[in-house]
Amino acid sequence: MFAATGLVLTIILLGSGWLVAAIGSSSTCQAQVAAATLTPRQLGARNNTPTRGAGSFCESKITIQSDGVIPGIVIIDHGANVGGLPTFQVVSHSGDISIFEMTYSESRKLLDDYMGDGPLTLAVSLDTYRVNRYNITKDTSFTNRLIQGGQRYQKLNLSTAGELVLENAGIISMTSTTPIDQLPGFQVFRR
Repeated sequence: MFAATGLVLTIILLGSGWLVAAIGSSSTCQAQVAAATLTPRQLGARNNTPTRGAGSFCESKITIQSDGVIPGIVIIDHGANVGGLPTFQVVSHSGDISIFEMTYSESRKLLDDYMGDGPLTLAVSLDTYRVNRYNITKDTSFTNRLIQGGQRYQKLNLSTAGELVLENAGIISMTSTTPIDQLPGFQVFRR
């Protein structure tokens, strides 16, 4: 677990090998392309059985704190261009968390612009805006309805005086993540 308070200058190497650097007002999580245990709500299912969802996730818990003056910021680096449904689970919250936003961008530089690298034009069935604001009133799961296509970086920003603890923050892949050589019918043709 790591925290973004915006008040501490530290570098932490987590047991999983993720390098987390809290510099000034942000910290970074190196996401892992893997499967995470997701709630049925995150996957749009109606049953009550948690399942594994493929995508790119920060699998450790993330604590974001803000005093209302200095925002708490965590940057998720997916390590590659990913696309899918942004998701996260709220484990706990306290204080005023009315201004919690996620911003998406293919480049680190544009992540600091308010709209990330968007809005996108001429996109069908995608979320063309590159920033989402969430109204969190209880500990539950959130999954966007529309696909965010093409981002490497995801910025989590709490601007009001409060604290959020999240887990499984990342992107649920909407395309196959199975390597081609593991698909049925795969053949190697040799001459």
